[in-house]
Amino acid sequence: MTEMTRTFGKVPQNASYLLKKAEAARASGRREVIELPSRRSEVLPQFVGLTFGVRTGHKHVSVLVSEDMIGQKFGAIVPRRARGHAKYRTQLKGEPASPTALGSTSRPIAEKASNRRTIAASAYTPGPRARAVLRGVEIAQDDLRKSGGAYDVGQVRRLLHGASRQAVESLISNGRLLVVPGPNNEARFPAVQFKDDGGLVAGLGETQSALATKNAFATLNFLVTPDKRLDGRKPIDLLRAGEIERVVEAARRVGEQGA
Repeated sequence: MTEMTRTFGKVPQNASYLLKKAEAARASGRREVIELPSRRSEVLPQFVGLTFGVRTGHKHVSVLVSEDMIGQKFGAIVPRRARGHAKYRTQLKGEPASPTALGSTSRPIAEKASNRRTIAASAYTPGPRARAVLRGVEIAQDDLRKSGGAYDVGQVRRLLHGASRQAVESLISNGRLLVVPGPNNEARFPAVQFKDDGGLVAGLGETQSALATKNAFATLNFLVTPDKRLDGRKPIDLLRAGEIERVVEAARRVGEQGA
């Protein structure tokens, strides 16, 4: 029989007492039943794995604390009256109560976990909208790669012969310069909108105004994707060739049925 030390007696009714007793019990390495000063005492995380004696009238019930009891009152875990059940009787003369004894109304964690409703793996499968969002990201990445990547704001200022930040912001606000979110949400400027001499392709402002979307990556996709309304040519190539009106008209018709 394992040695057990009873600590019953008149004690202060505060948590600090129990914390000290819990620390001493762990340090001793003995199976010690710690008497509670009050049934209203709360189960603290430091009590897990220790045994406490809970008063039920003139008797005590030993409770081995488990993690699922944390935050509860000991009085709620152990009813005040035994109601004739032998397992509610104190076990201080023998081994401490196990977590499955009727002295504890809480089930062991492993048992509770096994009874939890299991979510089917199929529930985690991305739905149509989630797949569409993911596909949109993949398309944006592909568009950027195929069209030559993007510049940061410092590189754009150099291309524009030392333009100020205010000048760059003005170009963005009037639609003449397309900006997309880059790493860490920093501004990036698709390289495809710049001419060989570093200038901007004409017609970008009119094209962005004609498009129903305000999504920058959707705009980029329109510019770099061959369009049947333009005889299978890319809108950006026609802008470079000066055919701005054709591109603007195609932009207006994006999303129209049969267009």
